[in-house]
Amino acid sequence: MKREILFVFILFILNLSVSAQKSIDDVLKNIEKNNTSLKALKTKLEANTYKANTGKFLSNPTVSVGYNWGDKEISEEKTSYGVSQAIDFPTTYMYRSRKSELRVENAKQEYEISRLNVLLASKKVCINLIYYNLLDKAYEVRLKNALSIVDIYKKKFDVGEINKIEYNKVQLNLSRVESKVSKIKSEKEALLNLLKKMNGGISISFDIDRYKLVKFIEDFKKWYSKTKNLSPELKYLERNIELSKQDVKLKLALSLPKFSIGYTEEHLSKETMRGVSFGVSIPLWENKNTVKAARAEVKYADSYLKDAEMNHYTKFYNLYEKANKLRETLKGYRKAIKNYNSLELLEKSLFAKEISLLEYIVEVDYYYDSLSQLYEVEKDLYIIESDLFMYNL
Repeated sequence: MKREILFVFILFILNLSVSAQKSIDDVLKNIEKNNTSLKALKTKLEANTYKANTGKFLSNPTVSVGYNWGDKEISEEKTSYGVSQAIDFPTTYMYRSRKSELRVENAKQEYEISRLNVLLASKKVCINLIYYNLLDKAYEVRLKNALSIVDIYKKKFDVGEINKIEYNKVQLNLSRVESKVSKIKSEKEALLNLLKKMNGGISISFDIDRYKLVKFIEDFKKWYSKTKNLSPELKYLERNIELSKQDVKLKLALSLPKFSIGYTEEHLSKETMRGVSFGVSIPLWENKNTVKAARAEVKYADSYLKDAEMNHYTKFYNLYEKANKLRETLKGYRKAIKNYNSLELLEKSLFAKEISLLEYIVEVDYYYDSLSQLYEVEKDLYIIESDLFMYNL
């Protein structure tokens, strides 16, 4: 008995945690915490951060040991020791350090791009779920209405008021409605499973049936100038240009002489000699054409950014235009549905024999088709708006 009580209590707690999703934002917070792809990408970010911070330090020192011998009669043995450190031109380390900082920043932007893509895809699943929740709610009413009509017509058929053809019509209509309801529920289940996958395999209860209002964009250029600065893709490409410029400076510094400094010690049979060593490399062949290649990379990165900025602007402007057109279409649908919402009147007209059963079915079909189109336009609008405001996720 105690185990049963404990089991029921655990189920209650689990159900409470699952049903606590009161908005899309709540869902996205859970997905950001539980999504397996994002967890893997966080590990990759850590690895890329360490990787970016390599190669900016001094090279390893060199330790050498020597043992020399000659003719035993006229020569004596000599043992020598040495420690030396190679040093690039001093500005090299400054440029390497700056490149490491830029790589770390770009690694963070790569993660942010992936995070936004996961959350945007998840939000679109939520928007589609709201669409199917609205359809489900509407078609549940239609199903009850179709069942009621079948019951009434069965009684009429049993007493001989209508013929078999009329009775078959209402049964066929019921089958069509049941099929539509089944399809809606199937689509909902598929989306919930997809949402579960995005949430790291943890189920999410989603019964939201209204969208969160989004502020209308009055001045696109003013809005875009702010939105552009939030784009991790453009930030990434801007830093790529800076990285290429730093690389040019680094290649120039690497073309300058390198130095080495060290300590040496020689042991003879009768004396020990100590001293320092100093060397310099002559930059002749090793870094040939590296500066030219780095400068070409700067030009490429700059051109690529300009192309990306143009594509970015075009993408968001097209989304803005589509959103405005869909808003106007949605207004028209809402007005038409509001004026046409006379299902009760249709039913009264049917039983008063003012319209035929076929006319009634056709009119109800027309109403629900129009309602479905309204929900679809509404869904499309919020999908587009989720793209427009993706950097707010």
